Amino acid sequence: MVKGFNIYAKDLKNASKTLRAVADAETAASAEIIARAARLRAPLNDGTLRDSIQTDKISEGKHAVNASAAHAAYIEFGTRKRTQIPANLAEYAAQFHKTTGRSSEEAKLEIYEWCRKQGIPEERWFGIFISIMINGIKAQPFLFPSVAEEEPRFYERLKNILDN
Repeated sequence: MVKGFNIYAKDLKNASKTLRAVADAETAASAEIIARAARLRAPLNDGTLRDSIQTDKISEGKHAVNASAAHAAYIEFGTRKRTQIPANLAEYAAQFHKTTGRSSEEAKLEIYEWCRKQGIPEERWFGIFISIMINGIKAQPFLFPSVAEEEPRFYERLKNILDN
């Protein structure tokens, strides 16, 4: 939050319908900017993760950017020993580091499929599977860096809208 933003949020609630519509459009545009940047940052294997990054309108002035791929949080924050969660996101990230409901056999099949697509020789697949299951995968943040990049610019544009 930008210092003093709560004042603007209060002003926005009391603003005219036209001004609220302008602010809502700015919020939607910012969500699209974040989604676009996240798609560019997301690692590209088969495109599933990038394709899952979408925006949703929650209500007037409230838009969300979601990555709905099952593995999105694990790519964003990493897994096992290689997890990297920024302190300000610890509570949010905790929901994803519970059991996934996947069996190790399902994980093995997914890892083997990834190895196949990467052109890795089949004799190396089991070693990669074991390494991932023990050590995890490194974090490759894509969504939250995009939010951090856009957030101050969004607040500045919103402040200008409300000031004018």
